[in-house]
Amino acid sequence: MYSILLANEKQKSTAAGVKKCVRDRDLTHSLYRRVLMGSSSMIVPDNQPLEDHWIRQKTFRSWNHTVFTVDQLKVGLTRYDDKRWILQDGVTTRPHGHYLNQNE
Repeated sequence: MYSILLANEKQKSTAAGVKKCVRDRDLTHSLYRRVLMGSSSMIVPDNQPLEDHWIRQKTFRSWNHTVFTVDQLKVGLTRYDDKRWILQDGVTTRPHGHYLNQNE
């Protein structure tokens, strides 16, 4: 996931598994920064601890030739990446199983 502010003050962002209409309506650049750059021990100015950002979205599903709607509550933004090893600087990453990860 990423979010970029363009020169004309528009935002380009992605979030896997989140519908475009929900992403455009609810996920702002400042929210991306707060979720990704914060640590779990930090407190934001309104005394709220930093945590994952949950979203609610509705989708259509089909099962056994029956179409129905599903109301999903899921994690839309999170700072945790379970596929990468985060180094001491907090920014640089390597894939799990990398030969240099054995020393750290």
